Amino acid sequence: MTHHVQVVSLEQLFGMGSFVPEAVHREFQWDQRKVALLLDDLDRDVGTTQEAEATDGASTEVEDKCFLGSIIVKQLNESVLQVVDGLQRLTALTILLAVLRDLSPTGEADRLNNLIITEHDELRLQLSESDRTLSQQVQRRGEAIKTAHSEVSTMGQRIRAAARLYRDAIRAWDSAHLKAFIERLLNNVEVVVLET
Repeated sequence: MTHHVQVVSLEQLFGMGSFVPEAVHREFQWDQRKVALLLDDLDRDVGTTQEAEATDGASTEVEDKCFLGSIIVKQLNESVLQVVDGLQRLTALTILLAVLRDLSPTGEADRLNNLIITEHDELRLQLSESDRTLSQQVQRRGEAIKTAHSEVSTMGQRIRAAARLYRDAIRAWDSAHLKAFIERLLNNVEVVVLET
């Protein structure tokens, strides 16, 4: 059996196609602590970069990379990858991208939307049909920043809570911080993709 391993940015990862969970995957389990930790870790890198640029007065390209672990996938067809390991991270990142998209100016929002929804209007991350919270209340444009009140499963509650946490934190940022965060997230945060 051959394996293909590559290190990719988040923008490259979400551009690889659509992702579906392996049949045995558990539903989204991340609690508020894990969601907040991911955002804090990613935001700490952006804050450090902005402070360094402000101190010396010069804006320089920062090549520091942030490693976010690995994801194991199996190619099902030309455009669909089955997630063997890493679905929790992919789900949390999809929620983050959706909130960033819904809080960003049009140009950035379009760029982020292309990482959430394909050019054929298909969702890049497709979770279980038993809960449509991610697909209907987060991934569709404009939905991630709304407050929904319909009944949802426990997984749906966790997805909503993650979106709410991201939304509340990001709304406190100024536009320069938001733009820097998006650039760093998409270009300097990397994952290892192992294709089996």
